[in-house]
Amino acid sequence: FNVGDTLRMLGEFAEAEAYLRRVSVSAPDFSDGLVSLALTLGELGRFGEAEVLCRRALDLVPGTAAAHFCLGNVLAGSARLEEARSCFVAALHADPGWLPALESLGNVLQELGNSSQAEECYRRCLAIQPGLPNASANLGRLFVEQNRFVEAEACYRDTLKADPDNPGILERLGSVLLELGRAEEAKSCYRQALRVQPERVSARLALATAVLPVIAQSVQEAVAVP
Repeated sequence: FNVGDTLRMLGEFAEAEAYLRRVSVSAPDFSDGLVSLALTLGELGRFGEAEVLCRRALDLVPGTAAAHFCLGNVLAGSARLEEARSCFVAALHADPGWLPALESLGNVLQELGNSSQAEECYRRCLAIQPGLPNASANLGRLFVEQNRFVEAEACYRDTLKADPDNPGILERLGSVLLELGRAEEAKSCYRQALRVQPERVSARLALATAVLPVIAQSVQEAVAVP
């Protein structure tokens, strides 16, 4: 189980499944093994099998936070967002300060259009663990959707403190800076993202857009575009 669960956390899902299948055969009522295998299958896109395992784990140990959380992830992956929300709420009833469940609930609420509740979830995460990268990034994305660009900038900069070379966050920060009229800073972010990930097409397009004036005001301005 420990080998399989570690492989799952490392993203080696096919190999993790092989180990965790052995656990499910030798200890079919071991709920932690069922949950870990379900999470693995969810990552492999096999949501139907994963749901069956999650529900079996809940039958064995009703009310366990991990099984509710696992089922929530599986349902979210299947686009059953309302059901997923209920699962994450149930996980938090069992363990109110569990960060993965709080983050996941925020994500689902945001997808459902419940922006204020999603923001509350992300802020609770950051109150428990200041600077938590995923929560900062998700809160920044929420603020962008609401055109709250100054607040989004602060969130993305907080995220970069923990992961300064994250190309996706650098690109998002660049887009926010463009919205704030700070084109030179935005171009710097895009260039930094490309230094980290030279093949990143979206950053190249964003940089090209930032470099080009919307409408050249003169021949000289057009010629000056690199």
